[in-house]
Amino acid sequence: MGGGPRQAADGAGIHWHADAANEIEYIATDEKHQEIPYVRVKDRTGAVREYVVDGVTPAALVKGERRRMDCLDCHNRPSHQMAPTAERAVNGAMARGEIPSSLPFAHREAVKVLKASYRTEQMAVDAIATALRDFYRGSYQQIYEDRREEVEKAVAGTQQLFRRHLFPEMNVQFGTYPVNLGHVDFPGCFRCHDDNHKSKDGKAISQDCETCHTIE
Repeated sequence: MGGGPRQAADGAGIHWHADAANEIEYIATDEKHQEIPYVRVKDRTGAVREYVVDGVTPAALVKGERRRMDCLDCHNRPSHQMAPTAERAVNGAMARGEIPSSLPFAHREAVKVLKASYRTEQMAVDAIATALRDFYRGSYQQIYEDRREEVEKAVAGTQQLFRRHLFPEMNVQFGTYPVNLGHVDFPGCFRCHDDNHKSKDGKAISQDCETCHTIE
């Protein structure tokens, strides 16, 4: 991914953006900085280039927030890491053995109950237990009777995921807070690297993977 201060090595790859020798400013038109129609780059030689998304008016840019890019523009979730989706949360829990992968449809059912709406945490915890037990009791009665321990482990694991990632009393759900590191579940890098930000001479902020990643 490259990077590092100039005295150590020329900034390259993803961390070129944080090299002190480069000045990157952008204008965001939304509170969470997910919509970035304007980028200004001044490189170590002093050359300046401005990139604007086609159709964006000067009036819209004036209303936006101008900011110099730093580490937190990508690393915007440095603490209390939260899964961006229910699927990701359950994947992790199953990989750690917190939800038994041996149970049929454990992933599907856990995701389903995590995506449901609840007014309070306690209501969610109770509903998760009821839903998962009812599913295995009704669809896999023999498993429910013979492997009740696994079912209860799935219940506890799913409840813990809810407590860790969702806060209904505060209106916090999966995806409430975007993660700008990377470009898998949220636009992240593609907020600017989308081939739509263009300078007056037609140069675009590229979406080519090797712009930031060295692929060998």
